[in-house]
Amino acid sequence: MHSKWTRVTKRGTLHCNETWEGDRRRTTLQLAAPGQEPVTPDLVLWADSDHGVVVCQQVVLPDAPAHVMADTLRRAIDHPAPGGGPPRQPRCIRVNRQEIAEAVRPVTDPLGIRVEVTDTLPLADDVFRAFEVQFGSPADQGYLDVSEVPEAALAELFDAAAAFYKARPWKELMDGDPVLLECADWTPPYRYAVVLGAGGSVKGVAIYESLKHFERLALLPPDDPRAEEEAAGIPVLALLFTPLKELGQRRADEVTRHGWKIASRNAYPLIVGTGRGRESQWPTPGEVRRLIAALRLLPSYARLLSRQCWLADGQQMLTRSYTVKVGDEEREVTATFPPLRRPLR
Repeated sequence: MHSKWTRVTKRGTLHCNETWEGDRRRTTLQLAAPGQEPVTPDLVLWADSDHGVVVCQQVVLPDAPAHVMADTLRRAIDHPAPGGGPPRQPRCIRVNRQEIAEAVRPVTDPLGIRVEVTDTLPLADDVFRAFEVQFGSPADQGYLDVSEVPEAALAELFDAAAAFYKARPWKELMDGDPVLLECADWTPPYRYAVVLGAGGSVKGVAIYESLKHFERLALLPPDDPRAEEEAAGIPVLALLFTPLKELGQRRADEVTRHGWKIASRNAYPLIVGTGRGRESQWPTPGEVRRLIAALRLLPSYARLLSRQCWLADGQQMLTRSYTVKVGDEEREVTATFPPLRRPLR
């Protein structure tokens, strides 16, 4: 028995209620023929987020035309990768850039597939990180060498990070104080941010997808040899202020060449994403936008908490909404402390 969105068409393709994520990103894989300069290709991916499987992935040259996204989507529908299930047509696809949404219109419009542009592609992020761990060779590279984040967004990130560092919000918020952040433009629309640095060691901010993830990490015994492996399995997006001398020369040259702002030579904003045993230093555009929003509002919210002496008698939580500019857009982000186990709706 098939529902409206689970039925077989005349050509044998199953209509389903699935949502797929799609993206094209630069890799650190090096391909070189004898006597030729190495080429760093892109990876094109389509993944079924409902079932957690990849339905199509293809390595393409960096100058491959935009219609490769439509070509691979058609291939994913008609001939899914091994393990990707039967030929089927998703009800919706999600991408993180408008240019990709336009590139796939020749396939999606005739088939009636809805296209959504969203900040986050959680499954795609995991698959790209796994690819980098297995095949990548990051070596001494900068953000613009590897990530798909535009230079303007990186300049904005560095500016927000420098202001965050100078504000020193770790004087008001401890490492064990997660703040619930909610924004309708995020998928899912909430994150848990923890300001790092009160303990006097690593300074920065960590963003968790779940309060349970934060609690799991906080309970890990530091002297347990299994703790490091278990910590690598917890999804976290972190910005850590790192001395430039500990990084490659290419990172320092990139900062100088583009005039990016850093608070000091000890405060380079190194982004690390972990989850399910994978680790990457190369953020996605959506991750950068979320970090910019968090970096801009957390110092103000920390000062508010300090003036309020945390919570007044009888007050269960302190909630404040902020209008944060990220790129050319203004977004409303609500901060709450202490966070509820389930975010407000």
